[in-house]
Amino acid sequence: MSVARYHSVEEMPAPKAVSGKELYRRVAEVWHTARVLARRRYPHAVLRFRSIDEARAAREQWERENRPGREG
Repeated sequence: MSVARYHSVEEMPAPKAVSGKELYRRVAEVWHTARVLARRRYPHAVLRFRSIDEARAAREQWERENRPGREG
């Protein structure tokens, strides 16, 4: 498959119009992919900490354990 290169946007062909069930299917597919790739797991409670440093350390640990693309 060759790659088409354009000097400006005006040279590009118009995108295909999508509507109805096909549009719904495409949007649902994009949303599903986003949920799978960027899944976040939040704590189930309000957490209290004795200091800012303790809260920061807990947040950094949570971010390491829940970064996007990590399955757990």
